[in-house]
Amino acid sequence: MARQFLRQNNLHNVVGRIEYIRGDTGKQEYMMAFYSTMPDEDWKNLAQYNQERFKKNKKGFNKNKKCSAIEARELILHIPHEYANRDPHELAKLVGDDWKKRFDTDCCLAIHWNKTKTNFHIHLIYSERVREDKVATRNMYYDSDWKNVKRRMQLILSKRVTSYQNGTIKM
Repeated sequence: MARQFLRQNNLHNVVGRIEYIRGDTGKQEYMMAFYSTMPDEDWKNLAQYNQERFKKNKKGFNKNKKCSAIEARELILHIPHEYANRDPHELAKLVGDDWKKRFDTDCCLAIHWNKTKTNFHIHLIYSERVREDKVATRNMYYDSDWKNVKRRMQLILSKRVTSYQNGTIKM
């Protein structure tokens, strides 16, 4: 019976690791498929946010005073050889979408063989943070003199009075 394995790594350079498992560096094993639930630009933004957050908290610095924030985590999972006969792109999409649905976090993954084609495995990189697509609502309003007004209605009335005094009335 084949040995099964699972390994988890903390990633301090998530963008570099994604490029590596995707095969951009040319050093990776036999890559079969790559799939990501989030665009590359969002992975860069997530990495930058994590680095800035660690710098503000003064945590995560190593001996050389370099920030070593954990930007993401990587799982390396063994896949049974029976799955090698399936379409690897379909398998990658199935695993990635299921991960996102089940754990509500974004991920990217690559399916590989090792150099001797004896180990079929997945590199799955995931973020522990949930991506927030929130837009802040405005809760501070200012009049034409840059004085804080308590309500939006006061601002609207102030604009109407100003336009009335200038002789230009807009409805």
